[in-house]
Amino acid sequence: MLASHQPTTNLTIRIWDVYRDFDSKSNPYVAYVLRIRDEIITNNNQRIEWTIKTRFSRLHSFHRAIQRDKMLKNKNVKIVAQFPAKSFITKMDAPYIAERKKQLIAYFNTLHRYPDVLLSQAVYELVIPPALIGKYQPIISNTNTPSISEEHMYKNTENTKNVKYKSLRHKSDKIITLKI
Repeated sequence: MLASHQPTTNLTIRIWDVYRDFDSKSNPYVAYVLRIRDEIITNNNQRIEWTIKTRFSRLHSFHRAIQRDKMLKNKNVKIVAQFPAKSFITKMDAPYIAERKKQLIAYFNTLHRYPDVLLSQAVYELVIPPALIGKYQPIISNTNTPSISEEHMYKNTENTKNVKYKSLRHKSDKIITLKI
């Protein structure tokens, strides 16, 4: 259900938690856990909630995407929300992290006043986990085709025979073959 969800103007984004974490190369960074809540417009207006973990660089990219969004510029949407400054040095001390969290909370609280922003592609890309959605599109698309192609290829490799693969088209139009 979440993979096909389109955010509505009822969407709220909250900073749920902030903590120090390490990436795959053991480099430290500050992780931000966002709690997203939205309503599915149905007969009973069902509320859905989910959590995503992200880092500041992705939040900064999100902010820049909103600023560059042509649809928002055409509608003369001027966002007065102050986004925290990006630091070129990873600061991991508790007072700095707490202050940045406070600034991000204020930023997201301000965004809720802009319905056009909540419906933008930038918000969609931030709040819907990439593992679930159209980061990959089917090679052959039609209305009955799922977002990930069900067609499989079998290839022989040096170590194994008949390993199962999926061919997917990335949103950049590159064809990617994944071992499954």
